[in-house]
Amino acid sequence: MTDNDQVDAFFDRLDETDDLELMADEVETRTVSIRTVSPRRSSILVEIDEESRKLVTADVPIRACIAGATNSPLVCASFDRADRDLARLHIRPADARDRRESIRIQSPSNASASLLDLTKEDEDERTHYETKVLDIGLGGIGVSLPSHCILSPDQEVELELEIGSDWSLTCTGRIVYIKPFDESSRLRAGVEFGQLSEAWRQSLLRLLSGDSDEEM
Repeated sequence: MTDNDQVDAFFDRLDETDDLELMADEVETRTVSIRTVSPRRSSILVEIDEESRKLVTADVPIRACIAGATNSPLVCASFDRADRDLARLHIRPADARDRRESIRIQSPSNASASLLDLTKEDEDERTHYETKVLDIGLGGIGVSLPSHCILSPDQEVELELEIGSDWSLTCTGRIVYIKPFDESSRLRAGVEFGQLSEAWRQSLLRLLSGDSDEEM
């Protein structure tokens, strides 16, 4: 696939109802909503909040993919500030290192995850949800939740992710989005990992690349 094909594939998959997952070294992964896509398919106007504004002002390379989309094409991006709540994201091809470090795979059949609502101070009042894992990436996971779930975007959760009997991760997470899942009565949610150490990132990268048999 040529560089231009890579960008074309990204825009072919993109819909203005999608969210974008933005990643940068040493900056927490953020998810932003799309306002408009340029007709020339070279830039995207996105909504930004206080946290994602850090990516606008940080002088670091940014990688972007479609949030919650399995095997989303990966592109690189740079920001131009538009106004207080909007910024324009200029899209260009990603290099080999970027593509490798932003892998998102369909969930293995032996993966499981649970979410614990951390918004209640009383631990006895916290709600625990068992989920079906849909996909896994370096920045977080996509899950399917029951329709009675009352989690909402930006809510903090405790995430327990297990893959088989040899790999498990427990960390804080943030609900990025939650929306109806296909025609079923279930919901789809994107859960962003909290800050992971470099050792955890490398372990997860090896797992996503198919060459990990370790437990941490």
